[in-house]
Amino acid sequence: MKPDKIEKGDWIKVGVNGTDGFVRYIFSETELNVGYYQNKRKAIGEDVVWNEKDGRWDFKCDGPNGSYLQGLEERIVKEGPFKS
Repeated sequence: MKPDKIEKGDWIKVGVNGTDGFVRYIFSETELNVGYYQNKRKAIGEDVVWNEKDGRWDFKCDGPNGSYLQGLEERIVKEGPFKS
């Protein structure tokens, strides 16, 4: 199953828990970088990959990873998909 067509600025669900992710960069059809709000405290940018087996986006790395977002991207992520 292929992922739906994604564009920069779209919101996707990531992982088993369905974390809201704001698409920042598209590296390929199956690899992106998204911004998300971690624990309602920090806006983080992190790579995600398409999990063909489970038909969902998953974080590329397990454990702490990514970088802090600032400025406009931080605000967009903190507001979430319904306010941006």
